[in-house]
Amino acid sequence: MKKIKALFAAFVLTCILSMNGVSAGNYISFVGIKLPSWSGVYTSDSAKKTEDNYQHTKTVATTDLVTGGGRAISARVYGVGASYVSAPKGSWVQLKDVSGLTTVIGNHKLQIKATKSTLAKTSYNGIWALDTSAKG
Repeated sequence: MKKIKALFAAFVLTCILSMNGVSAGNYISFVGIKLPSWSGVYTSDSAKKTEDNYQHTKTVATTDLVTGGGRAISARVYGVGASYVSAPKGSWVQLKDVSGLTTVIGNHKLQIKATKSTLAKTSYNGIWALDTSAKG
């Protein structure tokens, strides 16, 4: 009987949340992405943005593939005239441009690079929240 009550409560909660328009938003996880040496740029595949608000990125971990140390990372939304912004480890960073095109619903790509140009490639783990509601 307890299981039935719990199931019913979960169903009611789901119904209430769906009526309020709660959305999980869109996000992309990057695991073990190899960033090119000499500040070469990694460009993601195209992803669909569904909300009219800013995009964010969060660097989870970076590793210099020669020394094993961490690396500073910069990111931007590709193709909208946005400048690179510093994406420090563990912090959500807003990706924006002067014309507001990063907020537009549609397909977007993310570009990531090591901030400092070196001979070593960089391994990158991070999150790209296309919609603000996807930001944890």
